[in-house]
Amino acid sequence: MVTTPLQTNALNQLPRELFADGSAAMNTLNQVAGACGTAIAITIFTAGQHNFAIDFPAASQLEILAAGIKYAFYFITGTGISIIGLICSFFVKKDNKEADKVILNTKKPV
Repeated sequence: MVTTPLQTNALNQLPRELFADGSAAMNTLNQVAGACGTAIAITIFTAGQHNFAIDFPAASQLEILAAGIKYAFYFITGTGISIIGLICSFFVKKDNKEADKVILNTKKPV
């Protein structure tokens, strides 16, 4: 529910002739960010399992699994996404309609 408005707002910052390039860059960024997010989640999951197994050596496999999942979800939902969203929010600019008008009114050689 957030991706489409964010992508639209980001692409509105570009001049019209760069919309295709911006869309390609956004799609590539989505793929790379998804892969990085998965890698970070699995790393935190594994570290959480390892730490729980060290602290509680008599724990069952299900308890260790649940502890790893808990650590991964706490990080991803609590801190990771919030901090990334906050940093990205500083780079959102107002729509510059004047620059778009100038670009549309210029004649390009054929």
